[in-house]
Amino acid sequence: MRRDNREKASTPLAGLAGRVRVLLDAVQADLLGRARKFLADNTTRVASWAEFKQVMADKRGFLVAGWCGEPDCEAKIKEETKATVRVIPLEGHARPGACVRCGRPSPQEVYFAQAY
Repeated sequence: MRRDNREKASTPLAGLAGRVRVLLDAVQADLLGRARKFLADNTTRVASWAEFKQVMADKRGFLVAGWCGEPDCEAKIKEETKATVRVIPLEGHARPGACVRCGRPSPQEVYFAQAY
């Protein structure tokens, strides 16, 4: 029985090794697909401070927004929303813009979330 979807299947002992490999690959692909969908469904890109606060209050999850990189700005964000920077992407396209909180230049977007 697969633990991820509770599907039961019988396999002859003679072909067990090959079948286990196929099943493990299928489980891995299904779990990865579910995780990617969950991440996409729970990540919101915001452009303004008002939108940031609204999404954090209503939906939560990850919020993607510009951040100036100043610790005092992050402290103000945390004070008002309990959210802090969770991920600063090291690779990929940096999307420069403005800090969601103070409006100062932001070299890239970062991921904010609350600790639970």
